[in-house]
Amino acid sequence: MVTTTIVSSGGLAVRHLMPRVTVQRLNTILAAYQTKYPLLEQNKQGENAKVSDIPWVADKSLMSPLLAEYDANINLMRNQLETFQIKQKELQNEVDKLVCENSKLNKDLKNIIEGQLKDVSSIPQSVASDYQVETAVDDQVLENFTASVTNGTTGKKDAAMNMLQESVGEVERLERALQLQQFGPEHQTLEKHLDQIKQQYGRTVAELNNEIRALHEELSISKNELKIAQNQSIQLRKTLEELRKQLSLQEHEIVEVEGDKRTIDAKAGILKKRGLTLETRLKRAEIEITQLQHDNTCLEQRIAELQRRNVEYEEKAYDASLKLKDNLLIVDAARLEKEEALQREKLANEEISRLQQAISTLLEEAGSRTRQEVDLVREQCNKNLTSLMEELHHLEMDNSEKQVQIDRAIREKRSAEAELEKIYKEGMIEGQREKTSVDELSKRACDAERRRDEALVKMETMQSEMKKMEMTLQQEKIHLTAEVEQLRDRLKIMNHEFELASEDRIKLTEKIDELQRKMVKLQQERDAAHRESTKQITCLEKDYKHKLKEYEVRIQATEDAHRKAMMELRQMLQSQQRMSAKWKEECSSITAKFEAKISDLREQCRREKQRTQELTTLLRESRDKTAEIENMLAEYTRNIQRLEERIRETGNRVSFGHSRLVHSQNDIVEERKQLKLELERGLRESRLSFGQDQEVTHGHYTNGISGEAEKL
Repeated sequence: MVTTTIVSSGGLAVRHLMPRVTVQRLNTILAAYQTKYPLLEQNKQGENAKVSDIPWVADKSLMSPLLAEYDANINLMRNQLETFQIKQKELQNEVDKLVCENSKLNKDLKNIIEGQLKDVSSIPQSVASDYQVETAVDDQVLENFTASVTNGTTGKKDAAMNMLQESVGEVERLERALQLQQFGPEHQTLEKHLDQIKQQYGRTVAELNNEIRALHEELSISKNELKIAQNQSIQLRKTLEELRKQLSLQEHEIVEVEGDKRTIDAKAGILKKRGLTLETRLKRAEIEITQLQHDNTCLEQRIAELQRRNVEYEEKAYDASLKLKDNLLIVDAARLEKEEALQREKLANEEISRLQQAISTLLEEAGSRTRQEVDLVREQCNKNLTSLMEELHHLEMDNSEKQVQIDRAIREKRSAEAELEKIYKEGMIEGQREKTSVDELSKRACDAERRRDEALVKMETMQSEMKKMEMTLQQEKIHLTAEVEQLRDRLKIMNHEFELASEDRIKLTEKIDELQRKMVKLQQERDAAHRESTKQITCLEKDYKHKLKEYEVRIQATEDAHRKAMMELRQMLQSQQRMSAKWKEECSSITAKFEAKISDLREQCRREKQRTQELTTLLRESRDKTAEIENMLAEYTRNIQRLEERIRETGNRVSFGHSRLVHSQNDIVEERKQLKLELERGLRESRLSFGQDQEVTHGHYTNGISGEAEKL
């Protein structure tokens, strides 16, 4: 085991020394090339920064991703070396422990065998004579066993020494071949090829620098475009807020218009009620007029009778007859005036009914028009708002995706720059590898160029998409401005129509006031006629007064009922307004809570995404670790099985020897003295052979136990 580890460590040392020599040689060549050809780009003067002696290590413009990969491979090799060294130290410690344990076991065996020998020496001579017969056979078995052990150990040692000599010879031969190759034509061709590669590398570095500059400019342009898009989105949000405010103002105006309509309807109802009361009064007046006419007919009959009776008293009652004639003329004039008043009242009632119908039709038409137009405006505004919100959401999503892509590009750039710095810092120390590494670098350079082309194509596609998005945004902005202008025109038309309706309402109210004035005048004329008739007809004054009192009581009752109804309606309106205010407050609070919940849910989704990404990375790492552990466990189980087989074989051998010893105890008594000498010789020889075998077996056994402990 020790020899194999020495051989493996020697092979690893030779393998690691070979690329180091080549790296140092390539570093010297590269330094000479850099001194011949100065840098294309120099740092600006006036910067107070520490510049390293090697410019291609500090200058980020000369770095490439191939060197980053080279640096990563070198770091991996270094880490592997460190791990191998740590494992070697651990194995050495374990070997020391095994040697100590083997020495302890040898001491224990020596003590046990000496105790057995003392026991054997204490056996009586009678038994010893019988026991010496069987010792010869046991001695032969022991000699054969010791010879086989010594032959096995010596064979293993010889094989290990031969392997060492062969490996040393191969190392020397490889060193000679390397020295010959360094001064051969292949080495010169390799140097030429390296010079060409260096020239191509400088060109590619310059091209990559130009491309990086172009990408920087494109990034700055894209950032400016993102800022412009964000400003446009802010302006669109402001316009949306203004539209919402205008809609809220329109809703308030609509509510006010509806309140005015309600007031107008209430006034119209009041006017209708007043008209009905006037109609009832007119009907009662007509009834009273008919009664008066009937009374007048009765009076005429009485007058005729009185004339008949008072024909004889004509001379005495001439004056009275003249007065009666005057009264009759006055009554006829009053009748004519009453008929004219009735006709005027009928005409006024007809005009009032017509005006009421016209007002109701106008109000209904205006309400239906305003409601239809308001509904249309609301639907259009809601559609526009939904479309704008969806577009804003899409734009925000696109902006977030683009920003994530830009952040990724910046991170990749930073990582590449850091890796390039590391490569240039350690590149002068380690250099490049052999021709295979150069071919791999060229392949990787081709892959990097292909990736660069793909990245350029992606950038062009992204730029075209950004331009398309800008065009669509401009078109949508123009469309929205046109819609806003249309809505403003509609609002102007609505305001104009509302003003016309208000003017018509004012005119109608003025007409109603004029009609009321005419009615008052007619009532006054009627009262005058009534007074004149009451003067003439004193008999009917009491009945008329009594009826007037009843009418006044009824009118007061109706007015009280009307006042109560108005109060109830006002209370209902106030309660409705309060309920509407409460509903608005509740709606605003619900919307605020909903928006807060949406923001919380978005944050939770973002956190869960980050957590899932972390968990996926942890799962991958855990899977890799489990695979490595399973491989290690499989190796440990194999070693344990081998050790168990060896232990079984040794146990069988020990049991067989023990049985042979038990059978041969009778013969050992006879040849006690010879056995002591042979045992001393066997102990000297077996210490060496048994110690080596025990070290090997014990090392495998301890490795198997440590593997089982790691499993647990």
